[in-house]
Amino acid sequence: MTGQTQRIFLFTDSILSSIPRQKWGTIDFDFFTSLFQEIVRSGIVVEVVDPIKCLESLLTQIGLDNFTSIIDLTGFWGNFLKENLSDILLIVDSFHLSRLRRIDSPKLDGVGYVMSLTSDEIKEIKTESDLSRPLVLDDVGWSGRTVIKAAEIFGLPAENTTVAFLCGNNGNFGERPAAIKLLRGLGFQVFTGKEVSSPFDDGFHLSDFVHPRLEEAFPSILDIQKLRERGE
Repeated sequence: MTGQTQRIFLFTDSILSSIPRQKWGTIDFDFFTSLFQEIVRSGIVVEVVDPIKCLESLLTQIGLDNFTSIIDLTGFWGNFLKENLSDILLIVDSFHLSRLRRIDSPKLDGVGYVMSLTSDEIKEIKTESDLSRPLVLDDVGWSGRTVIKAAEIFGLPAENTTVAFLCGNNGNFGERPAAIKLLRGLGFQVFTGKEVSSPFDDGFHLSDFVHPRLEEAFPSILDIQKLRERGE
């Protein structure tokens, strides 16, 4: 990684879900960024991502009247969107995908998915919803596989589907393109509120590794990243 600074992004959407909405404005993301910066190794830049700013950026780029529905994969923003857009769009926020990963693999290879809905419930959404011009919203687009799987499940043609990531990866995994390049190459239109680029950038959901001895846990996360970059 010579010649380019390694950056680590900490995503906080799920943290916001546990905080009353009227308190969101009291969160100082710059303060938390400074706090984490103090505990990482020299030469690594940390940023605690403000998802509210990311969403605001997305909404300035996307004309919502261009879509017939929103499929919210975040598990979080659906209620917020319904409150603000319920008279404009159908919002599907009951469908979520969770990737299953091998814990004995340093790269945490995916081995499948767990869905929040049954096949009959998915069929009902497809039958009763206008999915002709959908907007698929997700919090973090790292590999792009979750969106590809969701589009497959709902039968969404790439050329008719727009994807919006609060934070999207426009880098590569070795010679393979990450989320933004991969999806655009398949024909999806892709927007991001914030853009990162692997392998120099890496990202984690803050809620996934909150630990009572965080200063000791953080170096282990960096070691996992090194193994990923070497392909081990």
